[in-house]
Amino acid sequence: MNTEQEPDSTLTDKEIRFRDSIAMVNQQARLLEEAMMAYNQGIEKYTKKDYKQAITFFDKSIEIKSDFAKGYYNRGIAKFAIKDYSGAFDDYTKLITLSDDPTEAYNKRAEVSVALGKYEDALKDYLAITKVKPNHNQAYYYIGEMKFLLEEYEEALKMFDKSIELNPKHAKSYNDRSSCKRKLENYMGAIADLNKAINIDPTLAYVYNNLGSVKKKLKDFSGAISAYNKAIATDASYYLAYNNRGSIYLEQEKYNEALADFNKAIQLHGNYSLAYNNRGIVWHKQEKYEKAIADFDIAIKYKPGNGIAYLNRGVSKEMIRDASGACSDWKKAAELGIELAEKYNNIECE
Repeated sequence: MNTEQEPDSTLTDKEIRFRDSIAMVNQQARLLEEAMMAYNQGIEKYTKKDYKQAITFFDKSIEIKSDFAKGYYNRGIAKFAIKDYSGAFDDYTKLITLSDDPTEAYNKRAEVSVALGKYEDALKDYLAITKVKPNHNQAYYYIGEMKFLLEEYEEALKMFDKSIELNPKHAKSYNDRSSCKRKLENYMGAIADLNKAINIDPTLAYVYNNLGSVKKKLKDFSGAISAYNKAIATDASYYLAYNNRGSIYLEQEKYNEALADFNKAIQLHGNYSLAYNNRGIVWHKQEKYEKAIADFDIAIKYKPGNGIAYLNRGVSKEMIRDASGACSDWKKAAELGIELAEKYNNIECE
């Protein structure tokens, strides 16, 4: 026979509530332990770059405990790694509602928006961080980056000023402020900021590279080469510096040196369209037109919108009497916004 048990009449209402609260605490502790077990398995898979399996375990941790913040955070990271940007965005949005301090959730959600090219959305999240933490220098730095990408250079400059005010040792803020000054044609100001960045952190190859580019703009070719040399000495795999140094050698008609630099840039980064275009120019200057065309072909393959490569390939085709091919390339370059190609097309082609 089934028996029924009467409620324990020896407990007061207060004691019953206490007992039930203890039971709830114990239940929550068990759920947290189970969620952590699944979460740790997810972390193990993530460290092995098995992102899909990691997501499966993070899913399980969230199923066990629906408010498990670590699960949402790391699932968002794993989804970002497989370019599931919508899923990552949703996880960080949920995390914002769960966090006492949503700073990192806003930051990660902004990263998703940047990856999608939604700079205005990213800007909103970085601004939200400054509402939570008014003295968060990194947030102002990223706001500056978004303003720069939106081509609001004066506003970007103010944000980098603020970032530097809050952290005068932030080398990246000086570097990016120099980019604003360069866009605003304040070249000496840009150089001053780059030198400050170098003084703070002399290990940043891209800062030397940017310094070289500003000096090249000022026709200080010796100073530019010196800066590119330092970039390469700092990071021997920094292909941009090889290409940029090669471009100066090309202007100086030092074709062997230019060729060596473009070869190195291509060796380091095999699909770098600009280096193939530049090497093609060297071949053209040396009257090796077939080689030039082959390099322009590759430049276009890796960057179909490279109007300069179409323009240059057309010039090389003209030299081998391929008038039809030349006109076709100049027409395409003109469509891509290259004004010189339009002039060539108007003069040389029917």
